[in-house]
Amino acid sequence: KSKLPLEVNDIKTIDEDTLEIEYIEGITLLNELKSHALKNSKEGCLELFKSFSKLLDQFPKKNEYLSEDFVKIFGKVNKEKYDVIIPGVLDLNLDNIIKERSGNLTLIDFEWTFEFPIPKRYILYRSIYGSYIALRDALSSVIQIENMEKEFGFTEDEIRTYLGWEIKFQNYVTGNKSDLEEVVSN
Repeated sequence: KSKLPLEVNDIKTIDEDTLEIEYIEGITLLNELKSHALKNSKEGCLELFKSFSKLLDQFPKKNEYLSEDFVKIFGKVNKEKYDVIIPGVLDLNLDNIIKERSGNLTLIDFEWTFEFPIPKRYILYRSIYGSYIALRDALSSVIQIENMEKEFGFTEDEIRTYLGWEIKFQNYVTGNKSDLEEVVSN
């Protein structure tokens, strides 16, 4: 229903227990990143993340305070306005976006879409961080995460905040408490 800068995978309800998901032929952006990393192309890796950031810039957006609903799931927020994207699609990760041969992008997983907006920089950081976890050695041998954080101007406070939000979100998903909360708060 939203005017998004990418296609959204078609899902049909078959019955109460079954969904039919359209097959999309192409490569995930995460696999494209892996290809750049395996070619030892720092420039290719940087360009992919810059393109992803530009994609996020194309989403409907506002500059506003985060909602109480956001706080209930993600935890503490600073009393400041954030550049947020609407709808709040937290699943905007490189492994959830397929690039077709034509260059069209399709979001294939969007189960964590919220009624409230999500900060753009959190989604960007989450994608960078998740990519480093997924591609560990391949990506780190080309460009360190600290260099990527610096490239996009992430501050220590931002990183600490975003990692804290991620822990809270994972707790929300799993219903578990996490000892990692101590690490982030230190």
